[in-house]
Amino acid sequence: MARRIFLEHLEPENPEALSVIEGLRLPDWIILLPMPAAPVLRSTPERTLLRDYWGRRFEGEIARAWQMARDDNQDLADFGPVALETSIGRGAVDEAREILIQGGISGAAEGPSELCRAFVARVVRLRYFAPGARGCYFPAVGDWAAVDRWLEASGLDLPAPLSGSRLPLALERGRPTITCGAPPVLLPFPPTLPFGRSDPDQHAATAFGPAPAMSDFQVPASTTPPKETPTVSEEAGDGIPSEIQALCLQALRRGAFVRRSVGPLSRIRESLDVVTFPLIRGLLQSWVSVSDAVGAILRLSISKWGLWTRLTQLQYASAAAQRAEWNSRFATALGHLSNARRCYRRLVTERLPNDPVDRTLDQRQRAAAESFADFLAVNWRLSHAATGDLSELIRRLVA
Repeated sequence: MARRIFLEHLEPENPEALSVIEGLRLPDWIILLPMPAAPVLRSTPERTLLRDYWGRRFEGEIARAWQMARDDNQDLADFGPVALETSIGRGAVDEAREILIQGGISGAAEGPSELCRAFVARVVRLRYFAPGARGCYFPAVGDWAAVDRWLEASGLDLPAPLSGSRLPLALERGRPTITCGAPPVLLPFPPTLPFGRSDPDQHAATAFGPAPAMSDFQVPASTTPPKETPTVSEEAGDGIPSEIQALCLQALRRGAFVRRSVGPLSRIRESLDVVTFPLIRGLLQSWVSVSDAVGAILRLSISKWGLWTRLTQLQYASAAAQRAEWNSRFATALGHLSNARRCYRRLVTERLPNDPVDRTLDQRQRAAAESFADFLAVNWRLSHAATGDLSELIRRLVA
């Protein structure tokens, strides 16, 4: 809703709230989300409520980004209601209006521009929260690949879902808590359904398999020193002790599950991470050296406290990188991930193929590099091809 219209409707309904809100710096477009009714709040699990809020907020962020881009670029001829009707057909537009109105999107009935904006926002939300389902939601759309190309040309940040790549920035920033898990829920559609056969996401969802289990998203326990030193027994075809790999992966995940803070405190915390990490790393490394010396005297492959210290370094670097990404400080995040890799290298000197810890760090660095490249491309107005080249350059620089 436009800020002007929001304030006009708020004045007769709640003058006291208006006097407070007028003192705030509101954006040009306001996102309004419905409050669940009391019976729904009592009977619905908290995680379900948070995921529903996450999806609704993401849909609102896409609608706002779409509208602001059209206002700034004045390109309704290419990305307005006429272009949408040319892309999907008059019948699909009429169907979309009816479906969106039935779904509670009242703005879809206000006019062609509002309908176009609501359709884009709902399609993008479905693409990430229910990959492969948009063909059944809007069955009259015949060519979803063409719709995807049209949306990407509009300037929306839309990395391919289920590709192992990063999430859109608006989706990542709007995540209420890490316990919400990953966005996609793969619905078991019958393979004989004719709807959505042109949807690339439907084929990706079929190949992806079932959705991750709920336990994959649960927060692990806090860091404690291992009771026993991990054995060095090696699995076939893997030169790294599997127990140490599991401990390192748990440390990285605990760091990624750090609580998110907002406002000035988050920036202060990020600055402290940059300043204190070298000091903490030096102190911990000194302790590691002493522990390793004692372990060598006792003929141990790695001391218990030396291992715990390295795992603490991994977790700290992972948490600092996550906080930096939330604040769009992608260069800082890449630096922390490089520190995490160096910590792991001190623990396991030989780099072998198919190392799960290396794969996890590679994936996080690739996602941060892509986000950094997209962030720079938006500010520098780079082309799509130049953005890909910039992302690859950043990845090579931090490798």
